[in-house]
Amino acid sequence: MIRKRKTLPIPEKMTPIASSQETKAKTYAIECLEKMNYFRKVGMFCDVVFESRRDERVKFRVHKLVLASASSYFQAMFTSEMLESAKDTIKLDVDSDSLEVIFDFVYTNKINLESMENAQAVLFAANMLLLRGVESACTDFIAKNLNKTNCFSIAEVAEMIGNQELRKSVITFMQDNFDDIAKMEGSSFVCQYVSHTSISCNLQMLNSPIESWSCLVVCKFFIIFYQLIIIFRAVHCREGGGGGAVSPSRKTKQGVYAIINNE
Repeated sequence: MIRKRKTLPIPEKMTPIASSQETKAKTYAIECLEKMNYFRKVGMFCDVVFESRRDERVKFRVHKLVLASASSYFQAMFTSEMLESAKDTIKLDVDSDSLEVIFDFVYTNKINLESMENAQAVLFAANMLLLRGVESACTDFIAKNLNKTNCFSIAEVAEMIGNQELRKSVITFMQDNFDDIAKMEGSSFVCQYVSHTSISCNLQMLNSPIESWSCLVVCKFFIIFYQLIIIFRAVHCREGGGGGAVSPSRKTKQGVYAIINNE
């Protein structure tokens, strides 16, 4: 007797087998970095020593791999034909306090800035060492601590290192506090404000001599307009309008006219 072979029912929809997928451990990179920082602290596997030219007593034992991963400056230093690539101890023209802050950030992604002076010193060092993460953190700290007395010096710092983000923050601060700073500084503020805003304009939008000339004209008209406001308030006060305004001083006029005449 021949038995009939049973046929299995065919499902309406075949469920495809899941293809292989990459999975990542969320804390793996953080744990590795923490371990490397531990090795740094105990001096394990460190293959280079850094010290400041200004204070050779403080030495920083670190790992070339970690620094090269954080900065193209260190990558070039360790892989090119630079003299430092063959040295076990390397001296940098950076103060030891700034180096400590920088190396801590490289290994922990955390930064400890104690003051504006400290932040500026670290900012200069980070700019030189091409550590963009440190530079960005310093920029944020400085921008949050701008005030009416330090904004001009910070503008000069931003111009010196070519930090566009910090320059924008300073100019925005000047614009938001224009009246108060003008009362404190007088013509010197107007001249410096126009100088910095003119620099910013040149860097951001100027592609031709005509555009550069246009930007300068706008800045000069801004000074004239501001001077007219001062004169109007002074006249209004003398005519009984109140407000306590005073006539612009000779120094104010000289400062404004010097800018207008390119003196």
